[in-house]
Amino acid sequence: MAFAATFAYRPRACYAGIALEAPIVSASAAGYWKLVSRIFVENMASRRLVASLGFREVGIYERHGRLDGVWRDVAIMERLLSGGTLLDDQSPSG
Repeated sequence: MAFAATFAYRPRACYAGIALEAPIVSASAAGYWKLVSRIFVENMASRRLVASLGFREVGIYERHGRLDGVWRDVAIMERLLSGGTLLDDQSPSG
């Protein structure tokens, strides 16, 4: 079971082209330059799946949220896309 959506990551301008948990092709076509996913650390099947789709693990959020009263850690996965509205010679600011 999974959930995918495209929406603004953060309100700051430097994050304007980052999508969360979005389908890869439609996100790139929509101008996003990065996809971000958070997966429970013990869910190795999902971590391997997104890795096979070009995502890389960039860190762990410890105690990211509570589920059924238990604090849960999540792996942070990202994939850079070739699309996006940011020009190659510009750097994000905000």
